[in-house]
Amino acid sequence: MIKKISSLLLTLLLVVAVATPVMADGLVTGSVTASNAAPTITSVTLQATGGDGGSINSMTPLTEYWVEIVAADNNTIDDIERIDIYIFYDSNGAQDGIGDEIFDCDENAVFKWVKSGGTWSMEVGDVTSTTWVLGTTNVSVTPGDMEVTEGEWNLSFVPGKLAVEAAASGGAVAEWDIYVKVTDGTAATAENTEKTKAMTAYSQIAMDPATIDFGTLALGATAAITTPADHTVSTNIIANDAHAVGVMSAGTWVIGEEDSITLDTSGTPDAAGEFGLIIDDNATDGIPTEDQAVTDSNVTIAGHAADDRTETADNTNEVTTDVDLYMSLELYNSGIDIGEYSGTITFSVTN
Repeated sequence: MIKKISSLLLTLLLVVAVATPVMADGLVTGSVTASNAAPTITSVTLQATGGDGGSINSMTPLTEYWVEIVAADNNTIDDIERIDIYIFYDSNGAQDGIGDEIFDCDENAVFKWVKSGGTWSMEVGDVTSTTWVLGTTNVSVTPGDMEVTEGEWNLSFVPGKLAVEAAASGGAVAEWDIYVKVTDGTAATAENTEKTKAMTAYSQIAMDPATIDFGTLALGATAAITTPADHTVSTNIIANDAHAVGVMSAGTWVIGEEDSITLDTSGTPDAAGEFGLIIDDNATDGIPTEDQAVTDSNVTIAGHAADDRTETADNTNEVTTDVDLYMSLELYNSGIDIGEYSGTITFSVTN
């Protein structure tokens, strides 16, 4: 009986050992290629610097603004390599242009952002003198934020003095537009244009030279400008719109605080102690051709009621609009003491 039990136990143990399986691994490598998704532009808005107050519709030369660009890329915005911005003048309001890569001081400013370095630049070509500038508060996404699918870039800029005045009231009226192109790593692009922006009028004037002299003059005589020797005084004007050029003189010219002579506003002195001034943009031997009197209040110089705005060609420096003027001074024949009299002559530009 004992032998039979032992045999049965041995048999059971062998059955258990034979039933244990043998395992092996089989490996498969999977791969997939993600295709490029072109970038998109969610919005483009012109804003006051800092973005306070949201979108605005008008700019003023020499004032800082933001262009806020919200752009997206489903491959993440790390795929966005470059953003180009052209802020350009649309002369007929047709809204059919995009600006171009050539900087123009009065009609087309060019800006660029590149991922390498994450910085904005103003692309001026050969221009070395312009009052358009890159602003001081540029903001853009940082490398640590580039793994999201949408980001915000802010270009800070200042329009130059010559940026053409535009009312932007709709229809066929001149305006400023802002074109934006976003480019990804495969050169796929997205484009958008923010339109119908106004630019307010700007003007300034300087004189060359700042001092003129009519020389030593006998009572009752008339003289042209003697210094400078070419008999001219020039207005150096910057104006982004059609404009008028005006002139006026102080009502009295003096020697210190003692003696004075009084301006006759007709241009021809007819009483003791008076002088008269005449002005024109044409002359013979420095004496104005036309007898336009300079008065003690601003008057528009004949022929200069609607001078053209100051223009520049593409890729050239800012310039001024210069008008050469001739003046003569007449003294009355009595009532004037010996001495050098002086007074201010004020030129103005109005647009």
